[in-house]
Amino acid sequence: MLYAVIKSGGKQYRVEKDDQITIEKIAGKTGKKVKINNVILLNNNGKIIIEPDKLKKARVEASIMDLVKDDKVIVFKHKPRKNYQRKRGHRQQHTLLKIEEIILEKKKLLDEEVKKEKTKIKTKKKPAAKRIKAKKPTKSKEEVKKKRIEKKKETVKKATKDEEKKSAVSSVTKKKKPAAEKQKSKEETVKKKTVKKKAEDKKKSMKAESKEKKDTKKKEAKKKESSKKKK
Repeated sequence: MLYAVIKSGGKQYRVEKDDQITIEKIAGKTGKKVKINNVILLNNNGKIIIEPDKLKKARVEASIMDLVKDDKVIVFKHKPRKNYQRKRGHRQQHTLLKIEEIILEKKKLLDEEVKKEKTKIKTKKKPAAKRIKAKKPTKSKEEVKKKRIEKKKETVKKATKDEEKKSAVSSVTKKKKPAAEKQKSKEETVKKKTVKKKAEDKKKSMKAESKEKKDTKKKEAKKKESSKKKK
């Protein structure tokens, strides 16, 4: 025997297949199918399932049979000696459901997942075949050594050629300069020498003047001391 306990509109209902129940109003027209996922308990031939992890995929499928209104309830308010009284009527709206199927995790849900996986596998493209690279023939140690020696020789030859080119360029530049350039260079050297001599002469004259001033100061100091002694 398979039955479930579902929750809807803040109330709990015990449900079996082909049962008719009235619950609070749900959005939908007559003949529309409804899925109720809020399953609290399942009883599968005496095995009671309460764990929320197992009840996540369980659901109850039902169809809306009719939209019904409950009996009228009269709400009457009265306050004595205040001339206050109000009368209102209310009819609660309900939906009449017919339970078509209680689906467990193991049966239909697994079948649906298998179908989805099959469709995914069909849509997936096959991976392109990998290209196998041809292996290079292995070389012996002697051949490797020979190649290294040849490379070193080539580098040495290139270095020598570069040095010869540089030396040739430098020899061309070191040729004799024309006479006009020689005269200019001589004049510049003469000017530099004269400037140096003038600077040296100024330094010597400054030193001599400083010595003379020191000597005069010493003589004056000696004269003053001698005049003081005589007095």
